[in-house]
Amino acid sequence: MTLMIPQRYPHRTVEQIRVLNVQSGGHVRKQHVVSQLILRRFAAPNGLPHAGRIGSINLEWPSAKPCYYFPAGTGYIADFVRFASKTMEMVWHETENRLPEAIDACLERTVLSRPDLVEVLKGAIAMHHVRNVHLRSFLDPIWHDRVAALRRLLLTERRSMAEYEFRRRYHGLVPGPGCLEFIVDDALAPMQALWRDDGFFRDSLERLYRLSVSTLAGWGLQVCTPETGEFLLGDAPALAISSDGRIGLRDGVGLNEAITIALPITPYCMIALGETDTYLPLSQDQVDVLNRHQIRGAARHMYFRPGSSLEPFVRTNAHFHALRYSNHGENDGVWSEPRSWQQSCR
Repeated sequence: MTLMIPQRYPHRTVEQIRVLNVQSGGHVRKQHVVSQLILRRFAAPNGLPHAGRIGSINLEWPSAKPCYYFPAGTGYIADFVRFASKTMEMVWHETENRLPEAIDACLERTVLSRPDLVEVLKGAIAMHHVRNVHLRSFLDPIWHDRVAALRRLLLTERRSMAEYEFRRRYHGLVPGPGCLEFIVDDALAPMQALWRDDGFFRDSLERLYRLSVSTLAGWGLQVCTPETGEFLLGDAPALAISSDGRIGLRDGVGLNEAITIALPITPYCMIALGETDTYLPLSQDQVDVLNRHQIRGAARHMYFRPGSSLEPFVRTNAHFHALRYSNHGENDGVWSEPRSWQQSCR
């Protein structure tokens, strides 16, 4: 096949993406969308009930008893990436290998004097923004729209390309009804096959991560600690917030629309993007607002430190998850100040 398809999407060619699968050297079935390194910070300490485990409530059944998991046993999606998953895990390790040191520096309030660790934390925000339980439903419509647009382009403005390929293949015959459609669909078939194999999702995941890391480099990092209370952690924990109150990829909020992205990293520390690097104390009311947004942005599961007071909070506020699509723009009156987490919580 010599019909050349304009390479607007993806940046890698079909052949280059297929090579990733050959290089991968195996498949990782349990792929965490919430880093185990963060989940461990929410586990009960040794010597206390549920030691080493984190509490979990399924928002579909908020009145049921909570479950308690070791970090390795939750916060993952089986076969989240089905194509070249091992190489994708290696990409995540670029950030995760230094994440414990960066989290410790946040708790010691020394991280803002360490540009290298600030970069790690921004990478963690980018990673969780992209490695997101909602990402596939965000990307799949984009894929289908772009393939349909490309097909239309090759049958209209670029029709001469398909006509040339038909005459070349069939020794000068003039294409009849349906012939050009056959040629174009045949040219698109390797792309469609790779999409079914999950190759384009794998490639898009890495490209979005690299783009996010580059974009977030220009933002400040805010290290937020509660004066009282604790943070919840959802299964889609990096909350991208738009100025009109939409939350996360499931609401269609990408980097270009976000006024901030926030990520809890321990029950007592959250990192967020802002204008400048700073340490911010948060009141109990602000913590409650942020925890409700974690519930609203989650797919299904909420995590909490066993022994905290957050189990009844999740049950009481589970309706924020159920009603997440009914009140866009009505978000407790917050998010009025772009790129300022402190202002948005007032």
